[in-house]
Amino acid sequence: MRPIFRHRRFGTTLVALCAAVLTSLPASLFAQDEAELRRQLRLVQEEIDREQKLRQREQERDNTFAVSANERLKRLQSEKAVVKAQTDSLAAELRRLEAARTRQISTARWYAKRHDDHNRFLAGYADSLAELVKADFPYAREERLRSLEALKEQLSVGAISPEEGTDRLWSMLLAVLRSGSGAENWSGTLATPEGELSGKYLRLGAVFMAFVSDDGREVHLMTRSGDEWLWRRLSDESDARAAVREALKVSEGKSAPALVPIPVQASAVRSKAEGGDR
Repeated sequence: MRPIFRHRRFGTTLVALCAAVLTSLPASLFAQDEAELRRQLRLVQEEIDREQKLRQREQERDNTFAVSANERLKRLQSEKAVVKAQTDSLAAELRRLEAARTRQISTARWYAKRHDDHNRFLAGYADSLAELVKADFPYAREERLRSLEALKEQLSVGAISPEEGTDRLWSMLLAVLRSGSGAENWSGTLATPEGELSGKYLRLGAVFMAFVSDDGREVHLMTRSGDEWLWRRLSDESDARAAVREALKVSEGKSAPALVPIPVQASAVRSKAEGGDR
């Protein structure tokens, strides 16, 4: 009987132990699940906080970009207004310059026509002056005719301005007129049928020009025959030989100043203006 009693006590103890184990087991498992759940909730909350911070930063960036975009838009609109005003001003200035250019072209054409007309007038005047030189006393005639021909060519092609052409023509005319009151002598040669002679030239205004050889034996005078001027040799018996030689000495300063009577002939142009030959 005693062994049976012991068996029952052991069974009761085992049952109590199992009950205790069964009772304590759900509480442990529940505590572990609650801790895990709290950990998971904490992780979720942290993720939520991180997402909110990200959204907040993005919102701030969006706001900053919007403000910056608005400022840039306002600046661009202001610059656009300034550019438009400048464009309008430049367009008005361009129209003004175009109108001024049109006026200048018209004025330039008018002056170009006047320039051409003036040059044609001066070219005609050069021809008239050339005829005067041909008819006048034959002093520096070829040189003057060449200068007039060159000037006329330059005027015809517009190589020089009317102002310069007028100045040069006036200077040539004055040179022709001044030659009527000047006197000079110079060394040179004279071509004769017998050959060239060396000697001295003597010119008195536009009425007298003579040539005296170096040895003084030959004296030639420039004389007019009709419309031409020719060199004429004075004969040994001519009284004018001594007068010409004496006039040359006075011109050279080798003799005292004196009145020397010499034969002269005026040019066709000057004689008509002065009332006849002398």
